[in-house]
Amino acid sequence: MNTKNLIGKILVGLQGLITIVFMVMVLILDMLPLKYVLAIGFVLVLLWVITAITQKFKKSRIAGMIYAVIIVLALLLGAIYMWKAHSVINEVTSSVIYKVSDVSVVVLSDSPAEGLQDLDGKTFGILSKVDRVNTNLSLEKLKEHYTQPVTTKEYDGFIDQAQALFDGKIDAMIMNEAYRPVLSECFSGFDINTKVIDAFTYTEEVVQEDKTPSTDTIEPFTVFLSGNDAAGEVMLSDGRTDVNILATVNPSTRQIVLTTTPRDYYVELPFYSGCMDKLTHAGIYGIDCSIETLENLYDIDIDYYVRINFSGFQSIVEALGGVNVYSEYTFSTGKYSFTQGYNYVNGPAALAFVRERYSFESGDVQRGKNQMAMIAAIVDKISSPAILTNYMGMMDSLSSCFITNIPRETISEMVKLMLNEGGSWNIVTNSVNGYGNMLPTYSGGSQELSVMEQDPAAVQEAHDMIKACENGEIVSAPAK
Repeated sequence: MNTKNLIGKILVGLQGLITIVFMVMVLILDMLPLKYVLAIGFVLVLLWVITAITQKFKKSRIAGMIYAVIIVLALLLGAIYMWKAHSVINEVTSSVIYKVSDVSVVVLSDSPAEGLQDLDGKTFGILSKVDRVNTNLSLEKLKEHYTQPVTTKEYDGFIDQAQALFDGKIDAMIMNEAYRPVLSECFSGFDINTKVIDAFTYTEEVVQEDKTPSTDTIEPFTVFLSGNDAAGEVMLSDGRTDVNILATVNPSTRQIVLTTTPRDYYVELPFYSGCMDKLTHAGIYGIDCSIETLENLYDIDIDYYVRINFSGFQSIVEALGGVNVYSEYTFSTGKYSFTQGYNYVNGPAALAFVRERYSFESGDVQRGKNQMAMIAAIVDKISSPAILTNYMGMMDSLSSCFITNIPRETISEMVKLMLNEGGSWNIVTNSVNGYGNMLPTYSGGSQELSVMEQDPAAVQEAHDMIKACENGEIVSAPAK
């Protein structure tokens, strides 16, 4: 057997092996309807047969080798892309995620205490009900440093707790760092007038409820898109939410209703009747609190959540080479300017676009619209061939940008549905409005903060649109 014959046989075998690997990855990814899987399998077998035939004849042997090398490289690249997508989907839909809480021991900045050892025999302010697990863990850590028992005073809210510190009623306070933005909002110079003596980080494993559908039929569902402009890896850490979007999806009618609620909306938290606060503050007490608050506001059920790191959008936009986002207004923020109409933005500009609210008369309402516009721009770019130019970079960005409890099976069935039936989706957006006011909040105590009071008609309209979408009715955008 000459060398060319041997190389030809090796390439035929290699192409067959890579074809099997590729088809295994198609089945593992489980994103294609059966008819596409069968069609791909048929084509790949046909290509392998052609390669094998070319090696039977001397005149076609060289061309067949080149052809085989091209097919092998293409299939190998495709298998790598599918494995990367499979890994990212598994990561963001993992049934086990981690919640990270940072808890600090805080004293006044002029306190002589420089370390935990200087607080032996002192009084610590703690919260009576909220965040008790982390508080108790911190108290146990404190006991390791002291010869005297740890003395505590309990407070219903962290505003009262901080006020007690400033009034000299306690020597230190045990504070979850998720509350710091609200404390800084309520106490001018809080960060300057206090200092952190020590801090503890607690990582809690959260096993998510299995919400895998029992059938292949996807019923209408609503997803809570929650997020902020924090940097770094997204986790289920508590904190104020800047993004509060409900996405109601009806796969049968191919309709999506996006409902955005302003971060300052004056809502009732699920702690007790009449517990009013800003919607953004609900996130301080966990994503479950935000979900229950919105469920009560609109009288609906929320099936899933997607926790978004909006700073992560910056790296996605960069990986995509920028996106075209539509702006309803001409405005400037910092070093970035946007004109009415479509604007081509890079990562930093995209982040500036979704964060800005002070340039608009409607403030956070318009910011919510801009956030939905950015989501649409990213989806549009991802749907184009441009995704292939930096596929790996985009996948890496997605893995650090969000986490979700949407089951992998539901995502798989949704992709199959879109590929199987084709056609576009009817996407309708709705921004709930209200009235500006200064009112006390649960998180802010008796101090009045800037809020947006509810417009009952707007809330009812949002409820009706969500229910209409779930019921298969054709929904139109509300007149504004």
